[in-house]
Amino acid sequence: MKRAFPVANPPAKPLLVFDGECHFCRLWMGRLRHTTGPRVDYLPFQDPQIPIQFPGLTGDEFKTAVHLILPDGTVHIGAGAVFRALASNPDEHWLLDLYEHSAAFASASEAGYRLAARNRSVFSAATRVLWGRQVKPPTHHLVRWLFLRALGIVYLIAFLSLWTQITGLVGHRGIAPAENLMRFASGQAAANHAGLERYHLFPTLCWFSASDSFLEFQCAAGTALAVLVIIGLAQAPCLFLLWLIYLSLTTVGGVFLGFQWDSLLLETGFMAVFLAPLQLLPQPPWREADPSRIVL
Repeated sequence: MKRAFPVANPPAKPLLVFDGECHFCRLWMGRLRHTTGPRVDYLPFQDPQIPIQFPGLTGDEFKTAVHLILPDGTVHIGAGAVFRALASNPDEHWLLDLYEHSAAFASASEAGYRLAARNRSVFSAATRVLWGRQVKPPTHHLVRWLFLRALGIVYLIAFLSLWTQITGLVGHRGIAPAENLMRFASGQAAANHAGLERYHLFPTLCWFSASDSFLEFQCAAGTALAVLVIIGLAQAPCLFLLWLIYLSLTTVGGVFLGFQWDSLLLETGFMAVFLAPLQLLPQPPWREADPSRIVL
């Protein structure tokens, strides 16, 4: 619904006025504020500056519905005000489009809004049952922060454990030497004229060297990178290198690194590269950029 009022001093940006004494209103205004961010201002109509700045609006009108006051002096009321405020966020513009282009949706929205406005106590109780005391959408920042560090601990355990066994398993004098495996792989690659494709067919850094020292170097590098992930330093590139090194060792490890948890660590580690925030220095979880919706 839209009406025009004489506004003495139109706001510099959209202003949503609501009933500050209504718990139901305050709860959902918090959710709306989270969605719109700084694009929309919010004030309870009990604020002393409201009657001064908007003398054409009365307290009784504010009690029945929220009012969205635009910089041009136009005032939107009820469901239309909510949808227009939401539309300030480009990701939420579809509701306003539906409201403006579908008379049935607009009528149903306004009827639903009036029903909720007249029965705020009932809907407030329903909100507590369905959403609890917080209706703000989850951000996943803390979950990501904990998950990446837990994954770093898993990588740390994996590399430290492998470091103590690597030479005995696939070393020069181990049970199944990686040097023999790489010698065979090199012969097959040469016979099939495989150039760079060999790194795809047999993905391992041991193409450069399969010596005991290089095997131990990979374990040491993985251990150091896992510590950096736990600290929170350059997590995205560190996670990529961790995945690359563990894939390298798994390839030459054969039956020793062919268990389900090794495959699961590689799969999870690869996805974590794209979940990690693109930053070099550690930050508190609430200051990090939003996680990718696609990866989530």
